[in-house]
Amino acid sequence: MTGGGKTLYPMLGVGAFFVMFWVGFVVGFELGLSCGLFLLNALFFACAGAWCVVRLELADAHPSALRTSSADGNSGMRRRESRPAVLLPNPFVSR
Repeated sequence: MTGGGKTLYPMLGVGAFFVMFWVGFVVGFELGLSCGLFLLNALFFACAGAWCVVRLELADAHPSALRTSSADGNSGMRRRESRPAVLLPNPFVSR
């Protein structure tokens, strides 16, 4: 998705910020938020949209930067387990 110039991602970022701002505004209205929370919700959505464009630009510029393959750098290391190493007893259950 490379453009001829360097204006593609700034334009996408501004467009995503603008569109997601209004999406956040409508979502805030539908949730029945107060007037002050409308702005915070809209800004959160707008920043999330712009952040996605930044990640898209990073992925386009450096395709291997976002990959987390265990075969590349962790071939000799053990995989992390998804469960915690130490299980503590439940303090709310009597024995």
